[in-house]
Amino acid sequence: IAAAAALIWATNVRLSEAVIWPAARGHSLATLFVLAALVLLAGRWRLKVWAATACLALALLSKETALFPIVLTPLFFGGARPRAADLAPFGLLGGGFAIFNYVAKPSFHFADGGAADLLLKTPFILLRPLGLGEAYDFSPLGFAVSIALLAGAAFLLRRTVARTGFLWLLVCLVPILPLQKLSSRYLYLLSIGYAFILCGVLEAARVWLHGREARRFALPLALAALVLIAATNVILIRREIDDYALMAKPYAACVEALREPADRLEPDETLVVVDASARDAVARLSRSIWERGNMVKLIPYRARAVGGLVMLQDAVNIVRRGRGGLLGAAAPGRTLDSLRGPERVAPRRRIVVYDGLRAIEAAEAPPAPADRLFAARLTDFAEYRAAEIAADQ
Repeated sequence: IAAAAALIWATNVRLSEAVIWPAARGHSLATLFVLAALVLLAGRWRLKVWAATACLALALLSKETALFPIVLTPLFFGGARPRAADLAPFGLLGGGFAIFNYVAKPSFHFADGGAADLLLKTPFILLRPLGLGEAYDFSPLGFAVSIALLAGAAFLLRRTVARTGFLWLLVCLVPILPLQKLSSRYLYLLSIGYAFILCGVLEAARVWLHGREARRFALPLALAALVLIAATNVILIRREIDDYALMAKPYAACVEALREPADRLEPDETLVVVDASARDAVARLSRSIWERGNMVKLIPYRARAVGGLVMLQDAVNIVRRGRGGLLGAAAPGRTLDSLRGPERVAPRRRIVVYDGLRAIEAAEAPPAPADRLFAARLTDFAEYRAAEIAADQ
């Protein structure tokens, strides 16, 4: 059963994106090491606790989201009730890593939006590993129906191993929801819960699988399902790859529009961009993906980015590629404030107006809201890092 669940997930590249999304390597490693830790805990090896702790440490070094499954380690001791001494290494590892992150990270990048907005995304996160994310419409009614179905399934399977699977889903949902990390790679660890739920479904169906005829029917049905998944991958993966080429176009167009002023930026100069675009590129892109009928992708809108797409300092770094050992960094707020003041005490500036298609140089900045003004300048690495930390805070 476990092998079948792994095969279904691994071969369904439209869900896992392990093939077409290189950034998922850390998530894949974290999932692998967490699974290795669970296998070790279920065994009888005398040093299994320390070996599992080492695997979980490697998982944390691969991706921080591996922290949350650690709280479920007491459930995987092969039926034996763990002692406090058995759980101590996991507690020390998880607590130490949590403290390290709190001290070392200037910001956790919590997503914008209220509690209602976050809750409406919950069914999408839970349904996407099953390939059912597209069926969810982000409406209150859709939310109620989806949660009711999941709660009903949890109630019906409460006496099977599926209860561990539902608990796993809830625990892994904790870091994903407030950060709105909705890319499929963030769902790898969460997907382990569905393997337990599948085992629970088969455990509940065991009473109907005793007969020889039932077994003869079940095996061809399972094989047909695997063949169907492979066939749909062959047909649809090309469209999925084309989606990423389509999504790259507005970002590439924005960088190209800013290429000339970014390339001409000098060390003692500040580049100021007045964003006069409609800032609807992300909405239009999301609509295009939806109209193509492919997997739903929640494309992030960046409020502090040119056109809602690309941070100005990132565009500078893409174009200049660290030429001269200098990096683009967000300019301090006083640079933008001086655009409105009469004293004009800011450093030498290059002002451009971005209209969504072109970046046109201007002698003066036209009137614009504060959230439509962006500034960047060239710095060394130390100043660049300090500016990034300040922007996070």
